[in-house]
Amino acid sequence: MHSFKRWGWVALVLLAGWIAAGLWPLNASGIVTAAYNLIQQAGSPLTARTTINCSTGMTCSDDSVNKVTVMTATGTGGSVTQVNTGCGASGGPITSTGTITGTGVCVTIANASSTGTTVNTLTKLTGAPSTAVISGAGDTAGAIGIVDSGAGTTGSAVIQENGQHACVFDGATTAGHYVQISATTAGNCHDTGSATYPTTGQVIGTVLSTNGGAGTYTVDMSLKQANVTPAAGATLSVSGPCLTDGTNFYLPPLNRIITAASNTTFSWVNQNTATIATSGCAVQMTATSNAGGSVQLRCSSPPMTTSFTLTAAFISNVQPITLGSNTNNESMVAFRESTTAKLVTYGLTSANNSNPPWNHQQWTNPTTFSSQASDNIPFSPNSSTSQTLWPYFWAPIWVKLQYDGTNLLYSYSYDGGVTFAQLRSEAKATFFTTAPDQVCWGTNPQGGAANPLMIDWLVTSP
Repeated sequence: MHSFKRWGWVALVLLAGWIAAGLWPLNASGIVTAAYNLIQQAGSPLTARTTINCSTGMTCSDDSVNKVTVMTATGTGGSVTQVNTGCGASGGPITSTGTITGTGVCVTIANASSTGTTVNTLTKLTGAPSTAVISGAGDTAGAIGIVDSGAGTTGSAVIQENGQHACVFDGATTAGHYVQISATTAGNCHDTGSATYPTTGQVIGTVLSTNGGAGTYTVDMSLKQANVTPAAGATLSVSGPCLTDGTNFYLPPLNRIITAASNTTFSWVNQNTATIATSGCAVQMTATSNAGGSVQLRCSSPPMTTSFTLTAAFISNVQPITLGSNTNNESMVAFRESTTAKLVTYGLTSANNSNPPWNHQQWTNPTTFSSQASDNIPFSPNSSTSQTLWPYFWAPIWVKLQYDGTNLLYSYSYDGGVTFAQLRSEAKATFFTTAPDQVCWGTNPQGGAANPLMIDWLVTSP
């Protein structure tokens, strides 16, 4: 009896100590809190449930049938602190219909430490890695957009690539006229004096207002590469992958005027068994499959010897292959150094397990592969057993190769040459002994036939 009382007192003392220490917590109803939480976490419905307290802009109500708390947003919405729809699209409200208004697509690029950039002027890329610098007076290509903010020689510039933005003009403007790079003032826009799409030089867009002299006016860059349509009443005929009115070639679906590829200024490099034939506005190469890797090219020498830009459109038309077969049939454009036979190719491959579709490769000569760059960009993931069929293999793809005298830049476009995305920038000495002096197009039909069509081929000054 005495032993029971003694141990009972001990138990009471221990229980009191546990409760005081929070090791045996009780809630107001006398249920152990730990057990109560376990019921909640297990999802067991309780007889009585509380409604969640909502913050401003929300209402909460209890749904006793489904045993959930219903939360509903009220009002016209909150304030957006950052919207990735273009320059200056921050801090605005979301409307009741969910509309967010932006002004265009922008990119952020570090400013060049020498010269740098200026707000509301055209900018281009320079150096490796590329930095932003104001476009030069007389440039005929290379402008990537208009500087919105962050201009200078330090930090990074926010550059608007399309949509509407103010630009400093070198003279008077007329609404609807096309805009190009100024030939007299670095970074300025210039009214071409016409609503007819220019046949030479880079088009920035169209000016939206008429003004009597130089100033800062809005440019609509949506038409920087115009969806040029044939004249009303013109008779159109099919010319290979293009349409023609007898004067110009138009490439559907955008119907922009193209500079048709030609056979006359090209010569073979490692022809092997490949052949070529003209197909309306295009020149098509036919190359049969070979087991070993080798490139078969048509090459030409640009009229500019120290710097140049190639803008081209081609249909890859490669034959899809089975993954894991260590094959790499590809359609491409390329830089070539004729004195050493070195090549840097850039194009579309049907891909094996390790090679995504966009390939950037270095070749010691047309039959000797050297290395592959690490910045390949795929269209979509490969499947585990066979090559996914990308529609881009049979649709026109625009590419741009630029040599500015020091660096090589590689870009591509999926939207008809309207917007180019830069894949890579590298010093010419990275692989070439001196510098490239030729541009080429062709194929590497390793493991599968390739029949690329070259459609648009335009070489200009940078």
